[in-house]
Amino acid sequence: MIMFDKVNLDYSQKNIPLPSKDSFMKSLIAKTESFIKRARWKVFFFENPSEKNVTEEKYGFRTSNTPPQNSALNEFENDLYDLVSGIEFKTYKSDFQKKMTKDIREIRDSGKVILPADKTNNLYKVSVDDYNKLLHDSITTEYRKSSDDTKTAIDKETAIIAQSLNLADRMQTYTTDQCFITVKDHKPNFPSNPSCRLINPSKTDLGKVSKKILEKITKITNDSLSLKQWRKTKDVTDWFQGLTASNDKDLRFIQFDIETFYPSISESLLDKALEFAELHCPISQSDKSIIKQAKKALLFNEDSCWVKKTNDLFDITMGSYDGAECCEIVGLYLLHKISGFLEPQYTGLYRDDGLIAVPKASGRKMDLIRKKLHKCFKDEGLKIIVQ
Repeated sequence: MIMFDKVNLDYSQKNIPLPSKDSFMKSLIAKTESFIKRARWKVFFFENPSEKNVTEEKYGFRTSNTPPQNSALNEFENDLYDLVSGIEFKTYKSDFQKKMTKDIREIRDSGKVILPADKTNNLYKVSVDDYNKLLHDSITTEYRKSSDDTKTAIDKETAIIAQSLNLADRMQTYTTDQCFITVKDHKPNFPSNPSCRLINPSKTDLGKVSKKILEKITKITNDSLSLKQWRKTKDVTDWFQGLTASNDKDLRFIQFDIETFYPSISESLLDKALEFAELHCPISQSDKSIIKQAKKALLFNEDSCWVKKTNDLFDITMGSYDGAECCEIVGLYLLHKISGFLEPQYTGLYRDDGLIAVPKASGRKMDLIRKKLHKCFKDEGLKIIVQ
């Protein structure tokens, strides 16, 4: 049995301990250089407005070119560097900073892995062997090993698209960030039979382009349909207050959660969602190709590359740039399907969480709605938990 030793911190994990002198200076110098670089570009384009290409979309990618020096900024830059080089340090720590330093030292010296919880702020110490076993089990459940040629092939395909967008000098190859896990300590089987969430931080820069495209498609589609797709808490509270302010006083609510929404979105479901959106928003074949290419996902652990066991590279990972936008466009499609048996103004969705208000509903009517919901999502290869 795996031993989970809870780390008890009596303060927020958002508190930042004081850095060392070297790490502070490295960060400060990097930020100073970045500021000077941006200032030089501002001056350059102010003096040469014709050099700025405002018509070509760069999707947030910054140029790797170095801005030219400007004599008007020389004295300012020298003063700024003198200010940085003249910084003096004083050794002082409050009792709180000393406590954080002590806790960090104990964690580092423990020889164990700190495993974060999935939906709480809890932290657990587990042995390296136990962590590696949990990680390996989480990976092999859905993934199989692949060769490095898979990444090379994806990079080549992405490079062709990057060239067509004039972004080849700005986009990077597929990152190889290592996967990790969080433990689901809120589940009833914890800690006797722990389950974990596998987080895949590796991603393709093409996801940034896909994100912009999907944002535009989702906005135009929802503006046309006016479905209740919420993006923030205030959207939900405004909807609820609107219900209570109306004449519909006798309301009952159904809450549902789409299980593992991100990885459960299949290629066919995304295709259906795009076909549905295309009825309200023009989508070019090029945009479709970019969206689909950005869904080719790889998982990396140590020196190994992993792909889905289904032999399909299609995957929407939680760490991808456009994962949330994929959920939203699929969410619109699902809301449209639900509106076939529920009034749209009474149904809303935020990513994988849904809420339905049912006016003057009997117990039988509520059960019928729950059954229809289950069938609606099951038809699309999704599972929901209805409350």
